[in-house]
Amino acid sequence: MDGRTVGILGGGQLGRMMIEAGHRLGVRCVVLDPGGATSPAGQLADLSIEGSFKDADKIRELAAVSDVLTTEIEHVNTDILEQLEREGKEIHPKPSTVRLIQDKYQQKVHLAQHHVPLPEFVDVPDVAAAHDAGRRFGFPYMLKNKKLAYDGRGNAVVKTAADVEAAFAKLGGAELYAEKWASFVKELAVMVVQVRQAMCSFQDAFFMISTQLSLLRAPLGGTGPRRVGSGVPGGGDGAAGQHLPRGHGTRAGAQCRGCCGSSVNGRSLPGVSPP
Repeated sequence: MDGRTVGILGGGQLGRMMIEAGHRLGVRCVVLDPGGATSPAGQLADLSIEGSFKDADKIRELAAVSDVLTTEIEHVNTDILEQLEREGKEIHPKPSTVRLIQDKYQQKVHLAQHHVPLPEFVDVPDVAAAHDAGRRFGFPYMLKNKKLAYDGRGNAVVKTAADVEAAFAKLGGAELYAEKWASFVKELAVMVVQVRQAMCSFQDAFFMISTQLSLLRAPLGGTGPRRVGSGVPGGGDGAAGQHLPRGHGTRAGAQCRGCCGSSVNGRSLPGVSPP
């Protein structure tokens, strides 16, 4: 049994599943969420703190009663997390990693620099650049917010040149990027755990095919969890070295609009459905 206390920024369903797994390992969990004890994770936590996971004072309050900090959502205050890290607090994933994934455009730049297959993408600083993206990629293409975009939020399908300005305005007209259209085939889900020794374990990949009426999830095959060498820059961000149970899946939306991107065997499969 571990016995340490993990402080979790965010009290949603992912935090709830984390706590359920932590209880089996003897890990105490404390949750910081606006819903406090009524949040999904707060209902199961050993202790809950009511407050925003962007509030520096509340995050310090969480850190004071936790041995390790982690997040179940990326939309957190990375400034205070980086400060706490400098002060010696153990935080996983690293605040610099969280800061990177908060900006989906910079995340794609990072992945491209490490030769991860991606759809073509381009920065869109103004509406003229949005028109240029249509000429470059053709139509339809995806226009996306760089930040606060997830689960299909912050995305617009630009079907024709006539739709460019409306899509640009819909997304706020700032901090946008464009992505070449990729037809949705299936969503791939792989659960990964990275440990301090820069090793990781993962289970069989699952694929999901969604329609408006049904969701199919099936394993792609393999032998279940195994240890592999980490190819992740700055490896060792994981908080635990536990293998994950077989059969653990993830969610998929009936009409996924670019909320995620997956690749396997060098093929990129962004979660985008046809217009």
